[in-house]
Amino acid sequence: MTAAGEESQVTLGEGDRVLLDFLPTPSSTCMRNAALELTARVKEDPALTARQIAYDLWLVHETNGQKTTERAQFTARHGEKASFAFPAQRLAVASSRSAHASGLRVTVSGYLRGRIRPDGTIQLALGTSRGLSYLQAGAPEEEGDQATESGEKAVNLEPGEAIRVDLPGAPRGVDQVQHQMAAGLAGHSFALILTAKSVS
Repeated sequence: MTAAGEESQVTLGEGDRVLLDFLPTPSSTCMRNAALELTARVKEDPALTARQIAYDLWLVHETNGQKTTERAQFTARHGEKASFAFPAQRLAVASSRSAHASGLRVTVSGYLRGRIRPDGTIQLALGTSRGLSYLQAGAPEEEGDQATESGEKAVNLEPGEAIRVDLPGAPRGVDQVQHQMAAGLAGHSFALILTAKSVS
């Protein structure tokens, strides 16, 4: 809660919701408190809400001079948040974990939200999430140690222009598991390559 006369600032992503305060309602027999919340959204141009944007997204994995790719293609409306997820990648584990794990599982997912600008360019928000987990021998994949990192990038694209976003090379952390995962990722790189264009 904020004392009377105080000011505070919050930073919201699009569609995020923040709790500002609780308001006591002692005279109410139905509830004890009321919550005051704030949500931020972009007011869309009605002339653009039916427009479609086509996305062509590649996940590129490179190691030891070899390259593998996965592709996702989809369309979404102007201003619509569209999710994506690539098949999991399985890497060999560092020797320090070989007695306990059968592999390092890497998952890449996220979302895209594009808006068509009057000059024909596309204002784009790209959110990414990379999950790392150890695969335990003889156990379900979800039971290994896990680490997740996420972030968002905002760019303006010319129609058909390609951008490349390199994912972090190692988890940002200081605990033992994250150090071991960083060793497992050594020599591997992951990147997203994206194009977007209006199709209607």
